[in-house]
Amino acid sequence: MKIAIKTGIGSRATFPNINFFSLATLFFFISCTSLRPVNIEVSKNAKYPLPDRIQGIAIINRSMTPIFTNSKADSLENMFYYQQWVLDSIFHDKQSSDKTIESAATALFGSERYDVVIPLDRNIVRTDTQSIDLPLDRETFENYCVDFKVDAILVLENFNEHLTASFSRIPQTDLPNIKKRKMKVVCNSVWNLYLPDKDLKIKTFNVSDSLEWKAESIYMPDVRYNLPNLKKSLVLAAEACGNKMSATISPEWIQKPRHYFATGKSQIDKAIPLIQNNNWDEAAKIWSHYTNSTSKTVRGKIEFNMALVCEMFGKIDLATEWCMKSYQTKYLKVKEDYLNILEQRKKDIDSEKGKSIF
Repeated sequence: MKIAIKTGIGSRATFPNINFFSLATLFFFISCTSLRPVNIEVSKNAKYPLPDRIQGIAIINRSMTPIFTNSKADSLENMFYYQQWVLDSIFHDKQSSDKTIESAATALFGSERYDVVIPLDRNIVRTDTQSIDLPLDRETFENYCVDFKVDAILVLENFNEHLTASFSRIPQTDLPNIKKRKMKVVCNSVWNLYLPDKDLKIKTFNVSDSLEWKAESIYMPDVRYNLPNLKKSLVLAAEACGNKMSATISPEWIQKPRHYFATGKSQIDKAIPLIQNNNWDEAAKIWSHYTNSTSKTVRGKIEFNMALVCEMFGKIDLATEWCMKSYQTKYLKVKEDYLNILEQRKKDIDSEKGKSIF
């Protein structure tokens, strides 16, 4: 499976949810002003950013050894039930291991930073105990890069899950006992990221994540079925672990509030439905035709909207230029505030430039 995605420092837009109680307020607001709210998702650099030259990543699973199993959900749940939901065990589950790979790939794809390749034969079972802790050699790495047309290899080297579970009964006077269940899964993984250089560079990530569930009731069916079965709990924890791995090297999207202007001119405001459908390119084409409007009020609004478009495309310097034009055409406090926001974004981006784990 190959996932392709564009790269860059951009933004994504969403629009505020409207509940029943806010409809009247929102209608009043829109009827009295041309300023409209919009939420955008701003890209923040990764904790361990990769060099810009790294665009494609292939993900391989070398964590599996002969001790890994792929028990069916029913079999595991029956075992769990007969042990009265009390366990303290380490699991090496094939499906969970594979789920970690898939979730990491999906999250890396969703960050809009990388092309991601998941080979069909991504699961490499290792039987030679002496080589289990050895990294990929340069020749193997280079072959992978050529075969999958990528710039780096992310390898899940080790994987296990520690599940603890308890069940207890609490007596009550003249009432049925309270039944309590707890279950926690800690997913532990070790990843190596291989990058090309004069000497092959390897960065190791130890990633752990956990999920916990609790149920309490006087009714036995409630405590039995209000928690996920054992198999599902292992897979869910593995998925969370894969997401956490992705978050270490991929950008994070943070939602920020912004505004745009409606002009009250039907031809110009044809852009509004376009941005509501995240079609900012076409909206910009409409607005750009009216940036020389003789009306300062209309021109100032369009210039402000063009600034927002530029921020959406990650062009912060150009966004600042358009916002300054709007500010000079006709002053409004919201324009001054937006200039300060763009200035801070520029500082944040500049401070992140050049950062790399290598």
